Amino acid sequence: MRIFSALLALSVSTAVFSSGSPTRRLPASTQATQKLDIQLKYDAKAGATYRLGYRPMANPLTDDKPSTLRKEPVYVGKPQYGTIRIGNGPRALHTIALDFVSESEWKLYFDANANGDLTDDGGDVFTERKQVDDLRNQTKKGYASGAVPKVRVSYGTNKSETHSTTVALSFYKYEGNAGVQFYDPGAYVADIDINGTTEKLVIQDATGEHIFTRTPTGPDTPIWGYLKADGRSRVDLMKPVPLGGGVYAATFSTDGRRLKLAPTTEPAQTVGLPKAAPRPPLLAVGTPAPDFTYVRLDGTTGKLSDFKGKVVVLDFWATWCGPCMMAMPHLEEFWKANKSSDKVTVLAVCVWDAEEAYKKWVPANKDKYTLPFVFDPAAQNNANSIAKKLYQVSGIPTTYIIDANGNVAANWVGYQKDDTRIEDTVAKLLK
Repeated sequence: MRIFSALLALSVSTAVFSSGSPTRRLPASTQATQKLDIQLKYDAKAGATYRLGYRPMANPLTDDKPSTLRKEPVYVGKPQYGTIRIGNGPRALHTIALDFVSESEWKLYFDANANGDLTDDGGDVFTERKQVDDLRNQTKKGYASGAVPKVRVSYGTNKSETHSTTVALSFYKYEGNAGVQFYDPGAYVADIDINGTTEKLVIQDATGEHIFTRTPTGPDTPIWGYLKADGRSRVDLMKPVPLGGGVYAATFSTDGRRLKLAPTTEPAQTVGLPKAAPRPPLLAVGTPAPDFTYVRLDGTTGKLSDFKGKVVVLDFWATWCGPCMMAMPHLEEFWKANKSSDKVTVLAVCVWDAEEAYKKWVPANKDKYTLPFVFDPAAQNNANSIAKKLYQVSGIPTTYIIDANGNVAANWVGYQKDDTRIEDTVAKLLK
């Protein structure tokens, strides 16, 4: 079972707790006394309406046809199959079949009513097809997307169904990515009056399974909630929630259509997203640049210290890094303008990446780039990588300029359009 996470968005007419307020008990005069039994309505457009965002899930595909599938459409190419579990009843498994028309075009069939028949659900799910930018290879790639507005959700046991509901799912696929991605665009919504305060509850299932029954110590906690629908005032619905001037404990029905809020004297939890750990600073200017060994495409090795006496533009990048791909043309321009110089060089070190991806990417882009690409032998072991272990890099692309004496002269993270920091720094060092 996937890890469950739900989002609760509250549009509050009177803000009682601000984001990031400390955990505390409410004064006795403001303790909640009202119990609420709330009926929630599923709104298939709530994700967009309240700007909740979405959390896509990948569905792996195989050549093996599910045993529950009894009727199929006529495919153009060879199909691959997968299943999506929605609910916990006897008809919880929904089959998907991806028909490979070509490498960049597909048809998707989804058993929305979970009856084992892919021919009575409206046909091809993908209604939008287009070419999108492929930043890694700096070309175009195929993309398709579509939505299923009514998906049957079965509840009960493996043998007996107690009831069913209807939700929506959206699907998309990129050329070169395995499987199909999907997400729930909707949410469960209700307007409530609580302790004299009007609030809107928006509860979103982020797993696609639509099973809301949780236990505080279970493997599927927490259930995330967001106050004021701002995406920042986060709470965990498995812990006491500050709401309407009081503190409440929340429990859900299995299908998420019913929410009970009961007053509690437990302290209210902290509201807000946890603060991200500060990034470690890059090596200070004047610090001797740590020496390291890299591997060239042909398998030979070299060291940074081999370039002592030259200014080195040291670039940390990866084949999967979109911003790195955006920065690459500028770095190539600088290299072409200076590759014959005996005073400056460039060293583009591929880090945090698979060696296979590096060996595939470099020759595939040889007509675009003549840069000295090399590979960090630590590969995907980020902790032991040249970038992190030696140069305190926490994000890429990261650029270091190393002077002719082997000391750090400048550094920065990221790439900006019309960036001239490389040229400006090198020009000062070569005066």
